[in-house]
Amino acid sequence: MVSPALAQWIDNEDYSHILTGHLRKPDDPTPNYFRSLARGIISQQVSGAAAASILRKFMALFYTPTPAAPEPPAEFSPSPQEVLGRTHNELRTAGLSERKAQYMHSLATEFIEDKSLTELHTLSNEDVIEKLTKVKGIGVWSAEMFLIFALGRWDIFSVGDLGIQRGMAVWDGRNVNKLRKTGGKEGAKKVAAKWKYMSEEDMVRLSEGFKPWRTLFCLVMWKASDTQVASMKEREEGKVKEAGPKGKGKKKELEEGEEGG
Repeated sequence: MVSPALAQWIDNEDYSHILTGHLRKPDDPTPNYFRSLARGIISQQVSGAAAASILRKFMALFYTPTPAAPEPPAEFSPSPQEVLGRTHNELRTAGLSERKAQYMHSLATEFIEDKSLTELHTLSNEDVIEKLTKVKGIGVWSAEMFLIFALGRWDIFSVGDLGIQRGMAVWDGRNVNKLRKTGGKEGAKKVAAKWKYMSEEDMVRLSEGFKPWRTLFCLVMWKASDTQVASMKEREEGKVKEAGPKGKGKKKELEEGEEGG
């Protein structure tokens, strides 16, 4: 109803799986919030492949392999106490920077001292962001990603995520390849010396019609940001759509948000 052209785009490009494959379902087990936030810290400012490698090495620091299970299972996580038991240098052997090692210790300390962090699902979106951004190393973008992927909230919209910015630029009919080459001219802006495909004001305005389902809108925009889209021929006004650039996957774009560069 908001954008018939976008609906056609989703249908023609078979985006349907991203609308069901990335959000928690009501009967899913409650995720380990400490693990989710630690993974978010690991992912900041690195590629998807690098984040996966660091996460694997980080988990291996605390896992005792067996012949039947030589690798940590997907749900494995060290406790906050175990993380605090490792020095910064030990954490850095997994590929963490000194700053991220500090962030890990800060996160672990907060979970030990503030038991309410295990009850984040009981808070509003705004209260979750306010609470998490008080933790050293977690900013608004990381808190928003936590709301989407750990808590499964349906109406989260992240203006600080570069992937969403780029996807929206594609959807809005902007030539993202040309914008990148010209350093942000012709519609993109430099805000506080940080390059953007479009202004936050434009992003908010264009997303308003998708309330209260903006999380789904973000998922589609992430997909649009890294997929060559040929099926969405026209906008509602009849302008030809520009195809988005091939990228390195949604995960990469999640890392290029507020804390991810």
